[in-house]
Amino acid sequence: VEACRQDAHNVIKFLLPFQAQEQKQVDSESYTFMMPLFASIAEVLATEFAPYIQHVIPPLLQSAQKKIVISVGNPQENGGDGGGDNNDNDNNNDEAVITEEYNGIAVRINTADLNEKVVALQQFPRYAVCLEGALLPYVKPISMVLTSAIRTRSVSSETRRHAIECMAPLTHCLQSGLTSKGVA
Repeated sequence: VEACRQDAHNVIKFLLPFQAQEQKQVDSESYTFMMPLFASIAEVLATEFAPYIQHVIPPLLQSAQKKIVISVGNPQENGGDGGGDNNDNDNNNDEAVITEEYNGIAVRINTADLNEKVVALQQFPRYAVCLEGALLPYVKPISMVLTSAIRTRSVSSETRRHAIECMAPLTHCLQSGLTSKGVA
């Protein structure tokens, strides 16, 4: 690990400029792969990751707050052909929108947005464990996002479990951060 420390710094410095542009690209999955990579680098660097937190956590929060649009309607609407899988939808990235028909009702969901949200939510426990007090400025926004994820049904029970499991380390981040500032 010690031999790779400088490489970890170099990798994140190289990727940070691409982060924003990749997050905006609807048809790119690169950002979805960057999220766990950044969390892995944070685990390796621990407190040395602190200078990068301000560049990594806000976009992660943005991805975790994505609204997942699930539309339900007639299979003939919005280009549906009434068949099973249908990726036709003029308003979204064709490969990212899945349409399934259940008993004459078409259900459409943007799987790319859902995947990005789930991957983002899964990274918070990793950051909370390895960054401790350095995560203090983001404890409240992260807890709000996690609370929302726990209450929603648009993500899997496994993702909600990740959110629940993050609460204890997040509380420790709050305690460590306040202690280091001399407040607690």
